[in-house]
Amino acid sequence: MPTKILPVPYHRQQGLGYCGPACLQMVIEALGITSRHQDDLYVDAHGHGQQDPKAKWYSPPDGLEWTLDVDVGRKADYDICSLNYEAALTRRLVWSLFKASVAPIALVYGYTRWVVVVGYDIDRNPTGPTDAGYKIQALEIHDPWRTAKEAGPQPPPPPRHVSYREWLRTYLQRVPSGYWLGKVVAVGVFGSADQVAVDEPPPTAPRSDDKEILSPDAAQKAALKGLEQQGLFEREDWRALFGSTQTPLLVQRLDVVDDYYYLVPFGQSDRRVGAVVRVDAFSGEYLEASAFATTGEEGLWGSVLREWRSEDDARRQIAGRKFELPQRGGRVLARPEGIGIHPSFVWKPCVESLSPYYPFRLVTIGDARRYVRIDGEVFDGLHEGGPGM
Repeated sequence: MPTKILPVPYHRQQGLGYCGPACLQMVIEALGITSRHQDDLYVDAHGHGQQDPKAKWYSPPDGLEWTLDVDVGRKADYDICSLNYEAALTRRLVWSLFKASVAPIALVYGYTRWVVVVGYDIDRNPTGPTDAGYKIQALEIHDPWRTAKEAGPQPPPPPRHVSYREWLRTYLQRVPSGYWLGKVVAVGVFGSADQVAVDEPPPTAPRSDDKEILSPDAAQKAALKGLEQQGLFEREDWRALFGSTQTPLLVQRLDVVDDYYYLVPFGQSDRRVGAVVRVDAFSGEYLEASAFATTGEEGLWGSVLREWRSEDDARRQIAGRKFELPQRGGRVLARPEGIGIHPSFVWKPCVESLSPYYPFRLVTIGDARRYVRIDGEVFDGLHEGGPGM
């Protein structure tokens, strides 16, 4: 099947609300142009949003387009594409990559953040931006959100590999309010074409209440099967990252009713994890895979699997710390006997973690609730992100 991945350099966002500038930096440098600092890109993108001024965007779509037009010049002709159909917009993203060899920037999680789409896996080449006859297997993305504590290359190649169904179901969600209400939005080089409806298979049907969560062993087998089906074991850019499967982590989605997934680490040992695969915790369906560290480095996930994988591990990490109590109640010592650990990790798109690969341990100390991210950062709540964060 035709696979195309553009050599887009990766940049991590350098501040809260800087996913737009980080994406700008990536696509500008991919065109062979020296990029300005993210601070400068933010000022331009934030200051040139005219179509939705009441929404208080960090980096609005028209601000990204304006900044690209200034910095890229004649090397590419960027446009905003806003459609009613997730599948139709995805085919425009593929067209931007295929025809123009330009990586588009897509708005995901409603309007919470921007990611760069750098590649695709399809069964044949498209004939136009509205061609609905080819099958999309997966998309490859650069997500600029990573923790400051993370070791190793940021990130090591390859880009995150996301199944098409997971892209439609979780990432490409419609804007919830404002000028682009009900639309899915991207900035790229799409060509001229009228909006059309595209028939696509729907995401997985809602699960019944009597469906059981898979065992960790079953999740490992599902991850192996998914990687084989996606052909990642055969790809040179992924092959060196895989080793044996390590202990999977079960994660509960807090923003979706009765939704769980497993994070299945792969590596030479639990101290050297090269990649992590997400699978659905009920069906075992492959969702996506992300690279984290080269095989010679411990990286973030080496610490995760030592310190947070079980409830007992988490309790040992938290015991002896002092935590602020709500309503100016002072600080309290976390004693092992008074610490409650939620059985699974938890996650939702939020300011504290905009990636499903960075879930939290939910901890209760008395009546105080705390969220401990897998890199050890502690938060008293999970807060909804702003537009274009």
